[in-house]
Amino acid sequence: MVKHASKTSVHQLAKEYASIIKGKTILTTGASPGGLGALFVEAIAVAEPALCIIAGRSVDKLQQTASNLSSKHPSLKTKILALDLSSLSSVRAAADEVKSWSDVPKIDVLVNNAGIMATDFKLTDDGFENQFASNHLGHFLFTNLIMDKILASEEPRVVSVSSNGHRLGPIRWGDPNFSNGDLYNKWSAYGQSKTANMLFAISLAEKLGSRGLQAYSLHPGAILDTSLANHLGNLDSLVEADRAMGDPWGWVDWSTVPVTPEVGAATHVYAAFDPDLKEHNGAYLLDCRLADPFTDTVRPWASSSTEAELLWRLTKATSSQPSRNEPAAEEPTTCRECRRRKVKCDGVMPVCTICRKQLTLLEERLEKAETVLRRHYTDSQIAEMLEGSKEGLITQSKAPETTPQMTEPTPAPTLAQTPGLVSLPATTPATDNLMQLPTPTADPGLYLAGQANIANLTADPFLLAPIGELEASAGLWAGSQDVPFEIAPATADDFEWNEQETSWGTYDPASWSITNHVDGNPSQAIMDGMASLTIGDQKRGYYGAASGSALLRQILSARPDGQEVDADVALHEIESLFQQHSDHSQWFRSQAMLTRVAVENLIDAFFVFYHPTFPIVHEPTFRAQYAGTLPCANKGHWNTLANILAALGSFASSNVADATDLPIFQAAQKSLFSNYLEVGNLTLVQAFSLSSNYMQKRNKPNTGFNYGGLAIRLAIGLGLHKDLEGNSLSPLQSETRRRIWWCLCVLDVGATITYGRPLNWPQAGVETAFPQNIHEKDLTHDSTHCPPEVEGITMYTYIRVQSAYHLSTMTVYNRLITSPFPSATELITLDDVCIGSWLAQVPYYYRTVPPPDSEYALGMGISEWRYRNLRIVMYRPFLVRWARSSAQNTQQNLTSSENLAVFRCLDAAKESVTHIQGYWTSRSHSRLASFYILYFLFHATLIPVHCLRQNPHHALAPDWRSQIQASLSVMGGMTELNPNSSKCRDITLKLCWPHLDGDGTQTYSENPSFMPNVAETEAASIISGYNTWCESMTNAGISVPTYEWADENDSALGFF
Repeated sequence: MVKHASKTSVHQLAKEYASIIKGKTILTTGASPGGLGALFVEAIAVAEPALCIIAGRSVDKLQQTASNLSSKHPSLKTKILALDLSSLSSVRAAADEVKSWSDVPKIDVLVNNAGIMATDFKLTDDGFENQFASNHLGHFLFTNLIMDKILASEEPRVVSVSSNGHRLGPIRWGDPNFSNGDLYNKWSAYGQSKTANMLFAISLAEKLGSRGLQAYSLHPGAILDTSLANHLGNLDSLVEADRAMGDPWGWVDWSTVPVTPEVGAATHVYAAFDPDLKEHNGAYLLDCRLADPFTDTVRPWASSSTEAELLWRLTKATSSQPSRNEPAAEEPTTCRECRRRKVKCDGVMPVCTICRKQLTLLEERLEKAETVLRRHYTDSQIAEMLEGSKEGLITQSKAPETTPQMTEPTPAPTLAQTPGLVSLPATTPATDNLMQLPTPTADPGLYLAGQANIANLTADPFLLAPIGELEASAGLWAGSQDVPFEIAPATADDFEWNEQETSWGTYDPASWSITNHVDGNPSQAIMDGMASLTIGDQKRGYYGAASGSALLRQILSARPDGQEVDADVALHEIESLFQQHSDHSQWFRSQAMLTRVAVENLIDAFFVFYHPTFPIVHEPTFRAQYAGTLPCANKGHWNTLANILAALGSFASSNVADATDLPIFQAAQKSLFSNYLEVGNLTLVQAFSLSSNYMQKRNKPNTGFNYGGLAIRLAIGLGLHKDLEGNSLSPLQSETRRRIWWCLCVLDVGATITYGRPLNWPQAGVETAFPQNIHEKDLTHDSTHCPPEVEGITMYTYIRVQSAYHLSTMTVYNRLITSPFPSATELITLDDVCIGSWLAQVPYYYRTVPPPDSEYALGMGISEWRYRNLRIVMYRPFLVRWARSSAQNTQQNLTSSENLAVFRCLDAAKESVTHIQGYWTSRSHSRLASFYILYFLFHATLIPVHCLRQNPHHALAPDWRSQIQASLSVMGGMTELNPNSSKCRDITLKLCWPHLDGDGTQTYSENPSFMPNVAETEAASIISGYNTWCESMTNAGISVPTYEWADENDSALGFF
């Protein structure tokens, strides 16, 4: 890529790109004299573009710009377009005019340059804050409405002029109108609108990059002598706003910052025409280069794919509203219901005050009716009844099919009326039958629907089966012979389990019940805490359809040729990889009591490695009790808790060769059950909660599951599920109760979902507030009140965020484990409503990338991986069947919802692998982190593994191989921390190794024994380079190149 000097002028670049500019049609908004838009157009005019369209609010000013152009360039063709971006009706009229120009078949470059800055508060006629409407909403709607002409270009580009002023404010998801001015700050509002410009470019690149569209946002520089900034006067209010944000710009010498308009507009030309930018689609530019997030002002809330997707959905729903100043027939003064009831209506829309009261009464009655129904019917029966009613209505309302036409999308709630995320509509206008058109044409509804990539991908027969009708036909998968995700016991005792003899106590070969030996060492089938490798159906406990082992079993039963597989043989072959080989040196015999110094070191390790993620113990209190300066109410129980902390500290800070934690926990375990089941206190809740998590990490999932149940029962018995009013508890005691309760929620719900079992967590009657977002040491025993909450990350932020996630998604999980399995449409709705609303509420400071040495990084990573993991579980049945039908060349009519489900599953898996690889390569490693990384990574990896096994020649196969290779490298790098990682790596290879060499990038293990019946020379040929790769991944300090996905077809759901 050519590097330009930071002071390059617009005229220099226009001359440099003259051959590219020549013959193009360019539309520029905000081209009034004295602005950067007019300067941009004047500069490129010398390169002889075919047509310059200049758009703006004032036709008189546009005429002046056109006159200046014609006087200097008489042969230049220009068109003037009246466009008031603050008015949606004006935007629609302008778009209609552009579409009506028969002499303008295409638009090569659209430069969304118009904007306003730091104006006083004003609501537009459509009810939106003026800066957000003018700078973002108008451009969003205009761009989408003329997208057909943009995509008609061979190399279409959309440039959005943003600003480093995005630093002044993220998107205010719950209050974009600043409470109708009550909370208005003109610079925060400006920052919100400029953030929106950057997110818009990201969304365009992700959604339409596969169709050749390039989209970029840019910062032209601080330019104080244009029409945009002339009204500002001094910059005191800007400095004050920056300092309020704690931003370094609040302390700069502004006399050294400004650049000339000629230099500022140069980045316009660079973004619009530089040919080397294509590989950086969606990027944010400044000084005629890519912005560097580590040295330039690039805030994470403006570079997040997830925020971009949320903004797209919200803006799409908002901008599809009819304008308020359109004919009165669109918005009657009296609503239909009031006319029917012949009562006076106040005309408030969309629901008048009278109807709102009636709706409230109706909602209350519906809630009571639902309560009565739940007394007599299960959730699945109620869902079936509701689904039946819905199908009946659909049958009655079906109309004859017609050719898709370009129509305005269905009105949706406005941004001002919507506190959170707006769900996607159940249907997408004019997209479901695109396959029927001989030459697909662009449709504004298509782009506004936010699913353009889905429709585009289905045009490729290699990617998806043809799109069918919107509603799924009965028995769509009726002919499928899929092995169920859940397994039924062959005998009455198949779900019994015994975890007493694994990994514990004194090594005694005589005590083992051994059925086979490997190299003379005893072995037994694995019982893993991830519930992902336990694929047999005997003596391991029940693992439901949501567990990882269920998907693994499903994959093992599938053959691309459709032939039946002997499940027992397949499972036996795979389980041969999962034998726990006993190494006498790693089994712990009884030891002498550890010294006090050693125990203190292990407790220190607990608070370093474990406590920042799961702060169920108050460290200052515990240390004071340990030192004897604070009395312990239950000394014996406290000693047990101290041993558990030491065991966890040993486990979290060591590697697989160190088993110091085993005898420590064994001693604590004996005391837990000696005489503690007949008493209840907070210490025991902490002890059983931590024991449950420890048991899971030590591959005793069923024992840990029981401990978690005891912890919940103890907690409820102590009333932790209630914030007791009028009590005499100190602020620290009240906060401690909340912290223990919600830490227990995170630990127990997470483990239960891992096993695919029904939730133990009470889903009614819980009235305990989340813990305060304060630093641990700010609240002490002497505190008489809680300190103010922190606007940033604390030790309790993860617990708050993750608890909110579980509360929001329990409905989704309950539906997943209840028969019949939900439809794709239902799951997509649950996704948008439950997961989407939770994402919209995550604090902005929790969306940033934490520094490499951050103690909160693991919790933030888990939050990102867990919601994507749920999406994988939600949509994987549709993906499994799609992959099989693709492999068997059977043409099944997938609905648009099922297509979307497949791609959401693919996206979630890909994003998980990408993010986890980035986490692993950029941070120091710990045993605790390796457990969560492997769990989420293996789940995600099974998705491309299944797809590659079924169809190794698919168009997306290179991308699947890349994901699998990235996963294998991480798994290979953590073998010293997590023994299950080598097993996950080996099973991944066993499942798909013949198909991993499609691109000539061979891999993997130096020991080919995991690949039976393969010649040694053939096995050796696929392991080249793997050892070097794993070695580099093992050391976080070594610089590893960032992995870049080459495929542009998938529209990822975005990073967290």
